[in-house]
Order: sequence, then C-alpha cells, then structure tokens
Amino acid sequence: MAAYLPFARTYEAAPAAALTPEELASLPPRALPQALPITDPPKPPPQATGVAWAWSTVLSYLDPSKAAAMASAAQKAAVGFIGSCYEYFKKGLIWAGVLPAGVRTPQEIGEIGIGSGSAYMFARDLNRDPKKLERLKLRRVDAKTIEWAPANDNLEGLILVWGRGCNGFNADHGHIELVMSRRRVPTFPKAMQDYLKPRLAATEMLVCSDGCTGRSVPVLRRYSTRPECLSVYAPVDVSPQTVP
Repeated sequence: MAAYLPFARTYEAAPAAALTPEELASLPPRALPQALPITDPPKPPPQATGVAWAWSTVLSYLDPSKAAAMASAAQKAAVGFIGSCYEYFKKGLIWAGVLPAGVRTPQEIGEIGIGSGSAYMFARDLNRDPKKLERLKLRRVDAKTIEWAPANDNLEGLILVWGRGCNGFNADHGHIELVMSRRRVPTFPKAMQDYLKPRLAATEMLVCSDGCTGRSVPVLRRYSTRPECLSVYAPVDVSPQTVP
C-alpha cells in the first residue's frame, strides 16, 4: 500500500483545471434528471355527516353506474300517476340495489329505520342519522350549489325530496322523485312518450316517481334556497380506499 500513497497524495493535491469562458461555452449542456410530477393524494370521500355537501365535491365521487341503474328502475316503475310516488320510488331503489338486500318490499324500508309511509320521511330520517346515508351510499347535496339545467345529464340519479306542502305537493306526504336524462325519452313506451313530449318544455328537467313529467328549472332554483322544502341526494361510490 505504501507504494501507492505518493500517487494518491499527488492526485489529491492536483489543482482543478481552469477553463476560459469560451471553453465553458463550448461544453455540451448538462443533462438534468427529470423531476417527478408532484400529485396531491386522493381526497377522502365526503363523510356522511348529514351536512349538505357542495355539488362539486359530490360530483368527484358520483357513482354513474348506480345513477343509471336507479334511472332505469325509475323508468320501469313509472306506470302512471296513481298517487303513490313513494311506493314506486322505493320499488326503484330495490330494483337498483340501493336498499339493503333484506329490504324486499317498499314497506320493509321501515326495518332499516326509514319511515315507509310518506315521501318526506325519506329526507327526514336520512338527515337525522348520517349512518343511514352511509348504508345506502348516498350523500346529501347542497341544492344551492347545483347548476340546474335541462341539458345537464350529470344530474341523472339525483333524488329530490319535497317537503310537505312545498311547490304545491301534498301537505301530508310531500313528494319524492328521481332526475332522469332527457335522452331517455325515446326509450319510454310510446304512450309515455306521447304524454311527455307536449308537456316537457325546453326549460324543464325530466323527473320520475310513479309517473314521469318535467320539473321547472326556475322552480328548482327557487326552492334550492329552502332546505325545509327540497332535499337532494346523490349516489356515490365510496368503496375504494383513499388516503385521508
């Protein structure tokens, strides 16, 4: 080892070669490592606290397949206005797989703690107990934050619950319905198409419960500021594990 020490000392003591500005300019550019993209961790799904969430937040977790299933079920249940909107709406939730498997009839919704008698009870009981929202994989939406527009198909699958006596609905029972895509109209039975076409104005959204009709966008905007009159829920996909 001793024989190599003089060389090592000579190497360590060797001064760095000085380059002129012209020589520095002639050197090839130094390759810098590519920086890794910085991404924010995924947001946790909005917790079902019973508080109404902004539509932009809920939209990030909207379950389009469940919304479509609910819309198809509502279309199937829309037999005509017979005064039982809640019964047919619950049938749609059963067919779409929104209600737990143990709920096989509209009346059995009472077994999971949601009143089965009147439409307004659906909102009343979900708003009181966030665990029921979790169980049904729904989130309450702040109606004021929704861009109500007839052509907005992002709104298909929204559940609208009207309070008792609001917007002219029954003073004892209220009303419940599901927002549908207007593109579904040509898929309805001819009798339903013939009923809807002269009644579904350009400023209206298609909604269904035991029957289907239009819901005026100006009316929706007006009642959106009155949570006691209009509660809105959306199906969400909260199954993937996310980083809090």
